[in-house]
Amino acid sequence: LNPIDKGAFAGLEMEEISELEADWYGELSKNPFTTRFPGGECYQDVVSRLESIVIEMEQQLAPVVLVSHVSVIQVLLAYFRQTPVKDCTKIEVPMHTVIELRPLLGGGWQEVQHTLIQDEGGSDGSQSDEGGVDSPIWGDRKERRASSFKV
Repeated sequence: LNPIDKGAFAGLEMEEISELEADWYGELSKNPFTTRFPGGECYQDVVSRLESIVIEMEQQLAPVVLVSHVSVIQVLLAYFRQTPVKDCTKIEVPMHTVIELRPLLGGGWQEVQHTLIQDEGGSDGSQSDEGGVDSPIWGDRKERRASSFKV
């Protein structure tokens, strides 16, 4: 599934965008769910795009394998975790990890994370018991820890 369309900012990291377009980045920081990338999408557009996919996934009787990018995984995890979709931009997605969602009897989903590759710092990138995620999602670990804005 295709990631969020960054339009004119395609190929740029968030740190680069913040340096090139500080005013626009400030708006994105305030309203990450509804701020549209110039010539591209906002997270709200991604949600609309994924509605039919979610319905299709829930109707399957056999396991479903989905390979995608962070923005799409954030939206899907918000849905399956029953997190308000407007908060999907705050969901951290560990790299090199398979996220397995198993349906529970009576509704809901059990989430299990399987780390495939350990990162260079010795961290496996999996979700810790405290709820934190050790590895970055955009390669900007320092920037994200210094800021309250998470993509």
